[in-house]
Amino acid sequence: MSDSDSSKTPVGVFWAVWIGIVGGMLTYQFKLGGGILIGSDSRSNTGNPIVWLAVTSIVAASAVRWFVLPRFDNSRKRLVCMIVGLALSQAVTFFAIFLFDSGMPRTKMELFWLSLLSAIQFIPLYAIDLPENQNG
Repeated sequence: MSDSDSSKTPVGVFWAVWIGIVGGMLTYQFKLGGGILIGSDSRSNTGNPIVWLAVTSIVAASAVRWFVLPRFDNSRKRLVCMIVGLALSQAVTFFAIFLFDSGMPRTKMELFWLSLLSAIQFIPLYAIDLPENQNG
């Protein structure tokens, strides 16, 4: 196996990681977070540092996806970037589940939906475009 062969990551690995993490986020919300929550918050979350940390994580994940990940042609580096971005997205799901009490259902669901949308942006269509995954 040459050095160039050792840097190839099959497209299936990208999909397996993405499906596992997004599926895990859904499982966490429905098993640990109580599913789809309805109702309004018992107090305002304006200025809450956890909300700001969550928004910062979402922005950082988006920056990784749209500015850092496209700069790499190597599939292993792209896989690492994808995992970092998905971890930042998934962290927001955990913030919503564990750091907000049951009196904040609207905030919990807003953070969950933001984290899910952030993870969806990492759908690994970019793995197919790598030169090493094309025939010919």
